[in-house]
Amino acid sequence: MKRVILISILSLFFVEIFAQAFNEQRMALSMWLTRKYENTMFEGAELFTQDDNFNEYEYLVSVVTLIKSTYQKESDMYRVAKIKALREAQEAVSSNALTTSTVVSTSETEVDGGAKTTSVTVETMERMRTAGFVQGMELLNTFSKKSDEMTFIYVRLIRTIPKPQATPDSRKRRR
Repeated sequence: MKRVILISILSLFFVEIFAQAFNEQRMALSMWLTRKYENTMFEGAELFTQDDNFNEYEYLVSVVTLIKSTYQKESDMYRVAKIKALREAQEAVSSNALTTSTVVSTSETEVDGGAKTTSVTVETMERMRTAGFVQGMELLNTFSKKSDEMTFIYVRLIRTIPKPQATPDSRKRRR
């Protein structure tokens, strides 16, 4: 019984340590990309490389900026941002099948006194078929640079490249 309790406590401890390291890496990446965006104001998808003491990480990053007043609900804005980020990332990586259709509809209503008012509605629908490479992108950060704009940063880890570590044998060979 003591073994089971000891093993479960140790496993929880190691899971907590790994989770903290993962969060610290994500926070560092988020702050680095936010500073980079504030300095250069880039849009679209790009490959970025970030390194620490042990590994080099290659990320596919997609940045989308939307105007808040265009969307009635915040959930709609987040959905549109995700679709646009996926589209930009897919276009950067390979070709995709993108279909865009625009529907313009008008309606006239008669008001008191015989005057007519016309309203115009424009709907744009985008459908995209992808190979699934960028489907794993996740929202890393959102922030507002201007009062009516919201910027979304989506990211996906492409690969991790271990750095060669200096060993005592390699130091002897250099001399």
